[in-house]
Amino acid sequence: MNVPTHHLPRSPFHIPSSFLISILISLIIIMSYLFPVSLAHTGDMLETPYNTAPTIDGVVEVEEWNGSEMITLSVEGNDADVYFKHDRDSIYFGFDIQEGHNSAFPDTRIFFDLEHDASDSPQEDDYQLYINPDNGGLIERQGDGDTWQDVDIEHWTGDWNEDGSDHWSTEYDVSSEKFGNFTGNESFGFAIMVYGNSPGAYDTWPDGSDIDDPSTWGDISILNWPEEKDDDDDPPPPPHPEGMKPIPMVLQTPPKRMMMRSFPYHWYPYWEEWVSLS
Repeated sequence: MNVPTHHLPRSPFHIPSSFLISILISLIIIMSYLFPVSLAHTGDMLETPYNTAPTIDGVVEVEEWNGSEMITLSVEGNDADVYFKHDRDSIYFGFDIQEGHNSAFPDTRIFFDLEHDASDSPQEDDYQLYINPDNGGLIERQGDGDTWQDVDIEHWTGDWNEDGSDHWSTEYDVSSEKFGNFTGNESFGFAIMVYGNSPGAYDTWPDGSDIDDPSTWGDISILNWPEEKDDDDDPPPPPHPEGMKPIPMVLQTPPKRMMMRSFPYHWYPYWEEWVSLS
């Protein structure tokens, strides 16, 4: 027995599936531009605080690294303290290593994945900057899609200091130009390595990361971005009584301690006494 087949009429509001797919793809593309997503590395993160610049002379003085963050690596049983901070113009790193520089092997290295693409081999946006006093001093390498190649040093400087047989240190100043200039509260792929005196003796951050595999690196972020100072925000001078001029307190009798009033980004002196101009 043949059963007749009935076809329902097509709705006047029918939308072809190909049209819906094209709309969905367009939305995905638009969202990717409006809300870019940085690819994750290992999930390890270092947060770089804002503070004043240290003196880059290779000597890590605790006072000049005040306001920085610090992590500690271990090389051949010896601590290697790594300090880091930024001042909007540069990121600074200081390595303080409790081990003598007794061979050609010891060096300190920092790695950046500038486009945050977490590839499994060094790409052209991946850099390693390192200091080895016995093997060329400052050295820069860039990925070529497969391995590392020596390149000219650009947008960073550094120095080192060998303090006897049981201590050495390095310092880096990496300009924001290396990153295309900072814009505030951003992050990059990042890793650290410290080599010891023996072949194969080293430690890394993140723990177990592979310098030849950026996908195993962590991240470093630029935090506490200060607002730009606007000259229009300067406080007005203190009232100036008609026919009078101020006497600096250090010249008053008896001399008074100079009083200061705190405003963003500067200190503003003011006076307590006035004298007639006549």
